[in-house]
Amino acid sequence: MPTHRQAFQKLGYGSARYTWRVNAPHTTKRREHLLALLGFATLVAFSAGGRFLSDRLHMPMPGTVVGLLALLVALVLHGRVPVGLRLASELLIRHLNLFYIPAAVGAAAYVGILRVDLLAILIALVPGTWVALGVSALLFRPTPESREES
Repeated sequence: MPTHRQAFQKLGYGSARYTWRVNAPHTTKRREHLLALLGFATLVAFSAGGRFLSDRLHMPMPGTVVGLLALLVALVLHGRVPVGLRLASELLIRHLNLFYIPAAVGAAAYVGILRVDLLAILIALVPGTWVALGVSALLFRPTPESREES
């Protein structure tokens, strides 16, 4: 059975100055929920901060992109992804298909426009998708060093 210090280090904390019992299963689950909530709050804070900066500085990019770039910089400077942010991100990724529902509803609302401009939309959408896939495939190609490690 791990000591309190080992359990906290496993959860991403360096010291065991916290006083609640970590061996109780309900405490660990409650702690995970609180950390995930803190992770969601972090994501929302970076998104809102990015929107604020984008509006105030009249930036040519959306505020959510500015917020994501700020989050990336913060994570690189921190050196690792905090446990709460990882838990929140994993939950969002597991339910990613729910984010397509508003797009489907929007497409259904504009069926008339889609009928008129479908050819132009497809001409813009299909080559752009293939270019993005090609660039992504080139950028995320394994390097010779990573092949040797595996």
